[in-house]
Amino acid sequence: MSCKTCTPATTGFCTNLAATLKTSNVHVKAAWCNDEFLIIAADGNPQFSGGSATEYLKGIPLPPGGDTACRVRTAANQLNVYKIPLSPTKLASGSNSVPNPLPNHPALPAAGAIGVAIDGVPIFPNYNNRGIYTWTSCEVDRCNSHSGKGEDYHYHGDPYGAKCLYSEADYGNSPATAHPSVIGFAFDGFTIYGRYTQAGQEGQGIALDVCGGHTHAPYGYHYHPELETATTTKLDGTSVSGTISYTAYKISPMTCWGGDISKVANFWNSRSSQVNYDSTKDGLSSRNDLTQLKPCCNMTKFYAASGITPSTVAGSGSTTGGGSTKVSGSTGPCSYGTCGSGNDEAGKKCPPDFGNGKPNCPKGCTAVPSAGCSSGGTTTGGTTSGSTGTTGTTPTKPALKDLVLKGALTLTVADADALLNDTVAQNAIRDGIAKTLTVQASQVLLKITKVRRLTAEPRRYQERNLAGTSVTADYTVTVPGTAGAALQATVKNLATNTAASVLNSKIQAEVTKAKGADYTVTVASKSAVTSSYTTAVAPAGASSAMRRSRMAAATSMLVSMMLALF
Repeated sequence: MSCKTCTPATTGFCTNLAATLKTSNVHVKAAWCNDEFLIIAADGNPQFSGGSATEYLKGIPLPPGGDTACRVRTAANQLNVYKIPLSPTKLASGSNSVPNPLPNHPALPAAGAIGVAIDGVPIFPNYNNRGIYTWTSCEVDRCNSHSGKGEDYHYHGDPYGAKCLYSEADYGNSPATAHPSVIGFAFDGFTIYGRYTQAGQEGQGIALDVCGGHTHAPYGYHYHPELETATTTKLDGTSVSGTISYTAYKISPMTCWGGDISKVANFWNSRSSQVNYDSTKDGLSSRNDLTQLKPCCNMTKFYAASGITPSTVAGSGSTTGGGSTKVSGSTGPCSYGTCGSGNDEAGKKCPPDFGNGKPNCPKGCTAVPSAGCSSGGTTTGGTTSGSTGTTGTTPTKPALKDLVLKGALTLTVADADALLNDTVAQNAIRDGIAKTLTVQASQVLLKITKVRRLTAEPRRYQERNLAGTSVTADYTVTVPGTAGAALQATVKNLATNTAASVLNSKIQAEVTKAKGADYTVTVASKSAVTSSYTTAVAPAGASSAMRRSRMAAATSMLVSMMLALF
């Protein structure tokens, strides 16, 4: 595949592909970002610690096939090249139109994948091609997967488990409060993170929509798997009596894509039978989206497995060479090696190596250069890899500033004095505001004061006439620039246009949860919201305690964002 003239994206996952993808799986062949898409090339086979895909498939009671005498229990290498939009568009309402709809679930296709996991294995819907949960058909293995008639191994559910794609061990040193790690990408462009395993994990309290996604900072809209306790009176292919209860280990997207796939050019293959990714039968040259897959000439950030060299020079194509090392996307003395063991400063496992198209070792990991590395790249097996460093650097956009929103609510309570001394109730009000605006509670600063009655009396008499049931709740919400312009716009729109009645419902729900049904808080009115863009810094006259508090908050937010990126 030749390269094309474009400016490769240099944000988010694009600069950390080796750390984001499960490159310990030798079946992931290459990955890069051009100006529109993240491209992942893989042969579709997994590499589990518990054995091969074929070994796992042997444990399926009723794998897919023509009849009981013809069942698929093997997996063969495929030619899958996936494209993930780098700037996805969220559907404002409704669902996507699908040319080959899945029975009972018309917002998903009846054939093919809806996303790709970080190990390069395709993600199919939770249903078989008849629109039936795969668990009631007894047709998936221990990682919720099987092979079709083309021996194409793929996930039909959440591949969670120590001997599957991922587990809670991948969530870092503090899994009780961490956000689940990246496990894949949906074809609409939105990221798939792991399942929630504990109540205190970041974002766990924000319900998933029908597609299996939700929105919160700093991740924007994204997907998670979810467990469902389901019942059935019929197991497909098996006679039963009464009602059967079972667990559905649902992967996302669940029943639909949350993104607008009509914005993605050549989303479907030329036959409109499934999403464009499988080139096993017809080859890459027949793809109607071939130009969209090409890497940018002179790109320097990419991942390539041993023996594979993505084209980065105009007029040339990708090559392979026997015994060649992984491709180096940068040069310099001893520019590749290992990153040691243990975890980095963010609590994530250290990547196995650096250089050869992979990023530098993160802080907290020990870089150990390989013996014999040199400033000119590596030359083995007749294939030369490495950049000479003569090309310029890719220009980057100025950093997006933090969005600061300020507003006020007039609240009616039973006892204003009691509320001023009740941190539990105040935190519940703050949580209600945060959930309304789809942000974390830590991003909301709240100040509650009693409402003063306006009278013509002297000040000392006005003090006696403070209203006993009304308070003003001034709030400030900060959405960091690293969360992205799309999320900032979403939060700003919610803050500006959400009706007082909606805020009232959210706040009362949180107050009831924290204080009980007898404790009521009513939103009497809502002020206009002001917005500004700035860099959050503690004021010069701030106390040491305030500075420490803001520094801790900033550190916490930075760690969350690092987990999102790495």
